[in-house]
Amino acid sequence: MIHHLLPASPYSRRFLELLAAHPREFPPEEHRFWLEAPRDPTFRVADAGGLRCERVGPWGFVRAFRALGPGDRVVIHQLSDPRLLLYLACFRGARRRCIWSIWGGDVYYDRFRPRTWAHSLRERLRRRVIPGIPLVSSMIPGDFETVRSVYGSRARYVRAFYPIPMDTGRLTPRAVPDPSSTGARSGRPVTLLVGNSGDPSNAHAEVFRALARFRGERLRVVAPLSYGDPAYVAAVVEDGRRCFGDSFVPLTDFLPPEQYARWLEDTDAAVMNHGFQQALGSIIALLLLGKKVFVRSDTTPYRYFHDLGVTVHDTLRLPALSLAELVESGPGTGLRNAAAVRAHLSEENAVAGWRTLFEAARGPAGE
Repeated sequence: MIHHLLPASPYSRRFLELLAAHPREFPPEEHRFWLEAPRDPTFRVADAGGLRCERVGPWGFVRAFRALGPGDRVVIHQLSDPRLLLYLACFRGARRRCIWSIWGGDVYYDRFRPRTWAHSLRERLRRRVIPGIPLVSSMIPGDFETVRSVYGSRARYVRAFYPIPMDTGRLTPRAVPDPSSTGARSGRPVTLLVGNSGDPSNAHAEVFRALARFRGERLRVVAPLSYGDPAYVAAVVEDGRRCFGDSFVPLTDFLPPEQYARWLEDTDAAVMNHGFQQALGSIIALLLLGKKVFVRSDTTPYRYFHDLGVTVHDTLRLPALSLAELVESGPGTGLRNAAAVRAHLSEENAVAGWRTLFEAARGPAGE
C-alpha cells in the first residue's frame, strides 16, 4: 500500500480527483490518504471516489508510519513540516520508506529561509533527512538537480506533476487579437497581474517600483493576496495603493477556481517575481489562456518552459520595457504556447507520471 501525507490545498483536492478518476491505474485499495486538517475550511480536501482518507492533526503522520505494513511506502507531498522532519531525522528506517514529491519552495528553503535559529535548525534537519530519501518526484527536472547539488541526494528521480485546480478545458486563448485593439494601444486599461499570493517570495515591491512609472497611463494592477503572511499582505496593499492609487486591485479573499480563471482571462500580462520555482499553477493557466507571462530568467521554470518551446519573458528586464512592450507579443505566440503546454501537461501525461512513480515506489527501497 502507498500512504500519502497530503497538505490542505486545492492541488491536493485535484490530485485526489485525478486518482479517483482512473481506478484502473490507481486501485483505491492500494492507496491511503492522511489529510491535513486545515485552519481555514476553504482549503478542506474532500473525499474522492472510493479512496480511503483520514483527517489528521499536526502529528498525524505518526499514525501513518505506525500503519505501515511490509513493503508499504509513504509519499510526502511537500516536505516542510518541522515535526515530520524531526521524526524522519530520528528514524532512518522511516525515511528509507519515503518518496518526496517536491512542492514550490520545498527545494529552495535554504536559500530563502529567514535567518533565525529555528529556521537554521529546520535546515539542519533537512540536510540529515533529504539524502536518505530514495525516490523524488517533481514537475521540473531542474529542481531535482538542485536537490542533488545542494543536499547530496542520490535518489532516483521520476517526473510527476499535479493537475492545476481549474477546468483546463475552459482555459483556451481567445481569437488572435488585432494589436491595435489590445494592450497599451487600446481604449481599455492595461491589466497586469502581479504575483500569485501573499507570500514574501513574490517580491511585489520590486515589481511595483518597476511599474510605478506607468501610473499616469491607463493601467490596472491586480495582485492575488488571498493567502500568505497577513503582515506582508497588509504591506503589499499599502504599497500598491501608494504606487497606483485606485488602479491597484488587491484580491484578498480566496476565489473559487472558476472566478479566479475569469481574472486571468482579463489579464494582458502577468509578472511573477519569485526567486525560485513557485506559482506554477497560475503560470500554466495563464499560458493555456495565451497570455504573456514574465518569470525570472535565473529560475528553473524559465529554463523549463523554454526547453518545452514555450515563450516566457524575463522579469529582470521589466525596468527597460515600455508599457506597450510589456504587454504585446509576437503573432501567434500565445496560441503556440497554449498548444505546447496543453500537449505536455495533459491529463494522460499526469496519469503516466504518477503511475511510474508508484511503480518505482513498490520496488526495493531499503527497509
